[in-house]
Amino acid sequence: MLIKIKNYFVASLTHLERLTYKFIFEPENMDIKERRLYEESIKRWHDKANLTSDEAKRLLHIDNAVIACSKGKFDHIKHICKHKGVDYKK
Repeated sequence: MLIKIKNYFVASLTHLERLTYKFIFEPENMDIKERRLYEESIKRWHDKANLTSDEAKRLLHIDNAVIACSKGKFDHIKHICKHKGVDYKK
């Protein structure tokens, strides 16, 4: 499934990375506009990769770091995970 997703990863990674980070770690700091953009990102994944909404959400939460790694953003994601005390496994 992850390989399939990589082929359809079209949203700006940096922006999606930030929204995903806020959604997981700081949901109380998300404003309405950011939440709407996050939901639209999930919908884009659902539409382009033919996923269910739950699958898209799971992939955004769990596999964003792996996709980021494939785009050369591994160190940044690893830093975010370490900063928040999340165990990141490649």
